[in-house]
Amino acid sequence: MSAIGKTACRIAVACFIGAIATPAESMADAGHKHCPAAKGRPLGDAFEHLPVVRPVPAKGEGDSGPALPKPNAPGFAFDRPAHFPLPQFCNSGDCRIDEIGLVIYEGMRFVSYGDGRYRVRFVASAPAVPVVLRLQFHVGDCRQCCDVTLPPIRLPEKKPQKVEESEYLVEHEGYLPKRLSAALTHAERWGTARFGYGAIDGP
Repeated sequence: MSAIGKTACRIAVACFIGAIATPAESMADAGHKHCPAAKGRPLGDAFEHLPVVRPVPAKGEGDSGPALPKPNAPGFAFDRPAHFPLPQFCNSGDCRIDEIGLVIYEGMRFVSYGDGRYRVRFVASAPAVPVVLRLQFHVGDCRQCCDVTLPPIRLPEKKPQKVEESEYLVEHEGYLPKRLSAALTHAERWGTARFGYGAIDGP
């Protein structure tokens, strides 16, 4: 893990590198025993919609809003969290302290539908500043593998600002560059998080 702070524009960037997923128990060996041919629409654009970001409600406050359709494949679950530290610097700029920044909780899931589509779902907490999260995956079945880059995931600033962190449920569907079967055999993830005012509207 590494992080680079940009104090001039009040933006900080943090990285999380090389987390490997474990398959859901119900398909732990499925991809090695058989690899059904994947069928579906011709592959086209990487995605048609931006990620859906919804606040996670407190108990008794209702649900977090409409969810994407639930896939019929268990997919791969990342059983470890991912932390993107928020760099803080002293006035002189000579010292740095990494505070808790963005955390992706255990249970992040990557699912291949088997027809060229995929789905990512996870819960994350973020500090009370705007955050732009970028994620990339390397996934494969028993025949081939490919890289998948998600569009920017924008977590808005929580109001009122007296709330130190907020929790979000993030879901995204898109199209794989190669048509993989639903029986994925491996998955890895990488990512960066950009914190601060200007992060939402910046490049």
